Amino acid sequence: MKSVVITPRWGCVAKASILSAALAVLAACSSYPGLTSRVAAAAAQGGKVTVTVWTSASGPYPQIQAKLARDLAAKYPEITVKLDYVDWTQIQAKLLVGVAGGSAPDMVLLPTRYAPAFIEQHLVVPVDHKALSLASDADIPKLFLPGVASALDFGSKFYFLPTELTWLGMYYNKDMLDAAGIGNIPDTWEEVGQIGSKFTRIGPKGVEQAGLTIGRWGPFTAFWFLSFIRSAGQDWIKDGQPNFSNPQCVAALQVYADLYNRYRAAVASFDGQENFEASKIAFMPGLSVALVDFRKRGKLPFELGVSEYPHLATGRPANIAYAWGYFVLASSKHQEEAWKVANEFTSPENAPYWFKTGSLFVPRGQEWVSDMPRTDSQLRTLMAGLSHATMELAHPKYDDIVREINRASDDMVLHGLGAASAMAELDSRLAKILRQ
Repeated sequence: MKSVVITPRWGCVAKASILSAALAVLAACSSYPGLTSRVAAAAAQGGKVTVTVWTSASGPYPQIQAKLARDLAAKYPEITVKLDYVDWTQIQAKLLVGVAGGSAPDMVLLPTRYAPAFIEQHLVVPVDHKALSLASDADIPKLFLPGVASALDFGSKFYFLPTELTWLGMYYNKDMLDAAGIGNIPDTWEEVGQIGSKFTRIGPKGVEQAGLTIGRWGPFTAFWFLSFIRSAGQDWIKDGQPNFSNPQCVAALQVYADLYNRYRAAVASFDGQENFEASKIAFMPGLSVALVDFRKRGKLPFELGVSEYPHLATGRPANIAYAWGYFVLASSKHQEEAWKVANEFTSPENAPYWFKTGSLFVPRGQEWVSDMPRTDSQLRTLMAGLSHATMELAHPKYDDIVREINRASDDMVLHGLGAASAMAELDSRLAKILRQ
């Protein structure tokens, strides 16, 4: 079921078991207090400060960062940026070994979902407002587009500057909807279920057509779960304990299960982007970047429609976002310079280059963002969802938690377990994980 539309741009990083083992070693080691090296002092000595960055070797990152490093050298001749491109499947494990061995970089590219493993161990430091020439930490949210800060902060603290932000939207087959006489695009999940059920068709050989496909695998099941319960005003954890069995969460996730079991808008055996692209499915929730991917890959056999991500009929709009970005290591002797590099690379002036070159959305710079959707109604529709976006599930035990969420989804969708029972069992399993 993996696909361009709903696959994370550079995938997952290291498994929780590897991270847990490495973090256990680090916990026994001495701490690494941050030491700030001043650019002025280095310049006075006639030397340069070298900021080492461990970053992704995948996709457009090498091309983009090489160009930005050259530009920075011209602007800040006293700073040299050393880009080390690391396989994204190894970057976290290698980072932990580097910190323990004293060979860690000054700055590293990480995804939001795994960052708490490093934040908890004080291996990365919060954004330094002074290095960014800001008056106080209260000014950090102003670096980003209005309404985006809640998708980027960890417990009201900011630890990174984003190189890409991705959120959710709804894609639909406009030809199928037009043929069925459906002019108003549903904005609630209940309406998606009701309308989607009209498209599901089962023939002598099985399912021929469906109203909805949902990617029930990997991190995406967690995206859907969180969006449903946050629409209901809840979250997956409360006071340090799993909260899926909260009555409001149960009611919200019953709607998720109803899409399959009550409305039959979605059919588990027929899920998949390939069926959507073959004009056999009417609706598909997916990532914002999917719009660019669809356009790059060529014309679909139908007119593609885009709408905002749905919410519960009794709830509020809720979108989920994940990001990758630059974090500065606590062990770095050049933290101030590292933050300057991160800020320059992701500046409002450079944000359009990230998007133009690699379709990576850096949420900084209102002018270019305002100009971008003026002639692109689909992009404008997607960007409206940013105002409701909050951060994805991010936790040191991320992989274990997401595995259990997928299991709970299968319990409801494939095995017919009621939402109340499935969520009670999910909370029980998660409680054990959180205690470990």
